Amino acid sequence: MVSTFTRLSSFVIEQGVDISGLGRWAWILVGSGSHRTQIVSAYQPQKSPNKRLLISSDGKMIQGGTVAAQHRRYFMRKGNFSNPRDIFRRQLITQLREWRSKGNEIILFADLNENIYTGPLSQALQQQGLLMEEQTLKSTGRQAPYSHQSGKTPIVGTFATPGILCTNSYLSPHGSGVGDHRFQLHDFDADSVLGSEYPKTVRLTGRALCCKVTRTRKKYIKKLKKGFTKHRIYEKLEYLHLNKSTIPRGEFQQRFNSWDREVTQLKMGSEKSSNQFFNGTIKFSPLVGILVQKIRVYRWIKHF
Repeated sequence: MVSTFTRLSSFVIEQGVDISGLGRWAWILVGSGSHRTQIVSAYQPQKSPNKRLLISSDGKMIQGGTVAAQHRRYFMRKGNFSNPRDIFRRQLITQLREWRSKGNEIILFADLNENIYTGPLSQALQQQGLLMEEQTLKSTGRQAPYSHQSGKTPIVGTFATPGILCTNSYLSPHGSGVGDHRFQLHDFDADSVLGSEYPKTVRLTGRALCCKVTRTRKKYIKKLKKGFTKHRIYEKLEYLHLNKSTIPRGEFQQRFNSWDREVTQLKMGSEKSSNQFFNGTIKFSPLVGILVQKIRVYRWIKHF
């Protein structure tokens, strides 16, 4: 799974998953201007167990199964009897090369279930056309420690193409987060990931309602109550509440949405008429300007 939060969310262009439906990888495309970066999260299954799976009469597994066994059954139904790990490696590399051919940079977070420095997939990522490097080693000069709490080798790593700059990395001790693996934090340079053409910041439109001003607040509440009474807002809500179990679900949702839109319109109308913005057609008076400044100073002094 790949998720974005706060500022990065505004740079998301597209998102997707592995088309097989097996959940082998998921990705998002971020960037600005002509700069594009593919952020990918991938999971390579463990080696398939040698023991046979026990299947009940109703077709369910008695002793559970593995991701590798699930992948093997999926591809066997399609006539592909290759090792699921080999299929994963070939198809992931093909997908990464396709993105790279478009000029996109790539950041790959992957649980490889094999050594992230010497394993077959790691070697494939380093080949011409991708040239991806493991970012903990690149940013700190030290290889990542073993990943699983009972393991002996690093099997979870973060790889990136040459255009991505990772300034530092942190790998937690075991038990610091959720699960039995270490969690990783990487600090990537924003320009290398998103480009430099950031969206233009636009000032939000001011609201007429200012709750700090008693006169405006009272006027807003008075107008809103009047509108609620005139349009029988409380009666409509009470009707929906009492008949929720008898009205069909779809019809109830439509009626409730209609009620909500009506309330929103009444609130906006009351807000609009409760105050007035500066009228630019009135000529500026230097004398009035001085008096306004004095009033502001007196109010400021009053706080101390």
